[in-house]
Amino acid sequence: MECTSSIITALTSILSALIGGLITGFFTLRAVKSTFENQKKQSNKEEKKITSSLLQGIHDELETIGEGYKKQIGSKLDELEDNEPMLDYAPLSGDYFPIYNGNTLIIGRIQDNNLRKNIIKTYHIGTSMIDSIKMNNYIISKYEHACILYNSANTEVNKHHRDAYYAVLIKYASLLKEGHQMLLDSITTTLDEIKKTLEH
Repeated sequence: MECTSSIITALTSILSALIGGLITGFFTLRAVKSTFENQKKQSNKEEKKITSSLLQGIHDELETIGEGYKKQIGSKLDELEDNEPMLDYAPLSGDYFPIYNGNTLIIGRIQDNNLRKNIIKTYHIGTSMIDSIKMNNYIISKYEHACILYNSANTEVNKHHRDAYYAVLIKYASLLKEGHQMLLDSITTTLDEIKKTLEH
């Protein structure tokens, strides 16, 4: 009788401990799940805040650079007639895209695929345009040097070199005008998309 009573007491203790453990485990899991969900919400909120700040920075950078570009180099390219060379030097130096270049990892986290692609495309066109303008500056310097040589020694060879560089500048001007329009269109599209995203 005592043995049966001891077994029942032991089983009751084990069962109570088991039920207590299950209840504790259930509430612990609920607490962990709730904490995880809260952390996830907070993380998503922080991610959205970082992305929005970056988009605002990119918007301001593109807008500022675009306005400066239009007033300086852009206006000269707009005024060029067909078959006319770009003979104005464009002084270029430094990093024109500090916000973009300093945040490439965050740009990869922009959720909107189309917006992310357009941002990258716009900066790519901008970088290509800078390289093209630098190349045009180089060709101008070669053309000016050829003009000096021709003026100092009026030979057929010097005339040929001068005319050849002038012809290259005419061809290159048409490429510059093409790139110029692509850049303006891309900046406009990207700025509009960023505005729409930031308004939501």
